Amino acid sequence: MTGEPGLIAHDLFWWRRDADGWRTMVSILWPFRGSPDPAEFRFTLHGADGEPAVSWKRSVAPGSFVVVDSDDPEPGAGDVESGVLSVEVFGSLPAGARESRVRLYGLLDWYHPQEGVVSLHSDHCVLDRLTTTKLTEMVVGPDQLRDTELVFLTGPEPSRARSLSLTVRNDDGASRDVYVDEEWPPYRVNRVRLTDWFQELEDFGQHLSINLSGRRETAPVFERPYVVSHRPAFSGYHGGDRYSFAPLPGPHHFVLGEGEVNPMFVIVDDDLTTEVDFFNSHGDLDSAFWIGVRLYDLDGTLVAHEPRWRRNRRDTAVAAQLRELLPPEHERFVGHAAFTFSEAGLPAYPRRLQALMTYR
Repeated sequence: MTGEPGLIAHDLFWWRRDADGWRTMVSILWPFRGSPDPAEFRFTLHGADGEPAVSWKRSVAPGSFVVVDSDDPEPGAGDVESGVLSVEVFGSLPAGARESRVRLYGLLDWYHPQEGVVSLHSDHCVLDRLTTTKLTEMVVGPDQLRDTELVFLTGPEPSRARSLSLTVRNDDGASRDVYVDEEWPPYRVNRVRLTDWFQELEDFGQHLSINLSGRRETAPVFERPYVVSHRPAFSGYHGGDRYSFAPLPGPHHFVLGEGEVNPMFVIVDDDLTTEVDFFNSHGDLDSAFWIGVRLYDLDGTLVAHEPRWRRNRRDTAVAAQLRELLPPEHERFVGHAAFTFSEAGLPAYPRRLQALMTYR
């Protein structure tokens, strides 16, 4: 579990170079300018069977980017259609680093010449200790229930059966739980299709979005799964992990205006619209909170303000369409929305406002 001497980072990425035309680009910034020497990046591409297909090395100076592109692969890598790209970093961390093993926070792009780009932050990290990850911030729309998958990557150690539990919760608050009774061998792409584990999801969801959460038990990997769907087109994002920080005291919320402001891009036109799902899963406040929204155009002009737009209940995803805020003269809109906890006078508030934007 500890790895080779000098190993300071080990991340995993889902490599795609398939016959359908999807390609993979991984971009990593090695930021530690306080490190005296370049770090050695060791790349190993594992095929669908988990076996290493090809390995290579690069020396990366502090403050530099390293990019791996499956459309311009290393010799031998072009034969792998789907697999795990393992990135190990050897070197020294700056003085005062809090961890002996760091996360790379790599950017992952799956791109296609006709179908566009799916871009996300990838977070599958091999650790030097066991950890339990509580999964959150995942939602499945009613038109995606039939084909949504959670994708997990295993590292050098296998994952035992029933180490992953999942919970689906509908808009009424009813829930179902399941243990994924599969053992996953090392260096595999593991795809958990929801309809393989939950029956009659469409009826359970009442044709509305379903909130998805879970728990990954005592594994030597910190992982936020890829949440992927192929309807109406290939799309993906990474799930979140549940934070345990303390709530924000009411007086602090008042001094800050309305607590944390969470701004996000919004587009509404004939071809694309913006949806948002609010979550309330971090910390331990077992209450519901009103969320207000301000909508600004590209010039910074306030277009709409709804101080009590949605009330986000504990452990339930609450959906909303940004289109409903627009005045009649704004049939097409590009700008941003700023979300806040808007209800005044409460003794405490969540420290983070959780919102997931969807563009479809």
